[in-house]
Amino acid sequence: TSKKGVGTELRLAVPASLAELFVQWTARFGSLPASQGLTVMVEQYADPMPVDMIGYDLFVCEDVLPNARVLATALGFVQRGIAVAPDFLKTQSAVRVPEDLQKRPIIAERSGRTLMLGKDESVAIWVEPTMCVNNAGALAAALAGAGYAVGVPLWQISSHLKTGKLELVLEIWRIA
Repeated sequence: TSKKGVGTELRLAVPASLAELFVQWTARFGSLPASQGLTVMVEQYADPMPVDMIGYDLFVCEDVLPNARVLATALGFVQRGIAVAPDFLKTQSAVRVPEDLQKRPIIAERSGRTLMLGKDESVAIWVEPTMCVNNAGALAAALAGAGYAVGVPLWQISSHLKTGKLELVLEIWRIA
């Protein structure tokens, strides 16, 4: 932390895909007595890895660490699933197993092999998106009824699942 007036400042750098989650956590932390006098700055980055990590108290990355001199600690695991708008789902035949997703309208970040974990088994499927977008774009496209959003973070879609705007497909399966 760095001194800033009377209180202190905590600077966090987070990938854009996780910024909303960190802002939610920061808001909850701000209501605790321990946060008095502390200013938390959440700065998001869109590039795979910003060039300058100096000056941050916490630097969050989703994949590979930017260099070997960085001390790493796992913060958690983001559960991902497959979401679709109910009206779109009515126009499709049932998806009972992961392989049923192949040859369907897929919304995902990229094409490639996707490992899916079930209760007692795992299966790898090839995902070939008809629309390539990031997490926020996948959410918007799924809500618009454009297809199956593969790999969306469950925390990001939880409110839409509660209101019925989205449904999970293959609920017992998670994206690895």
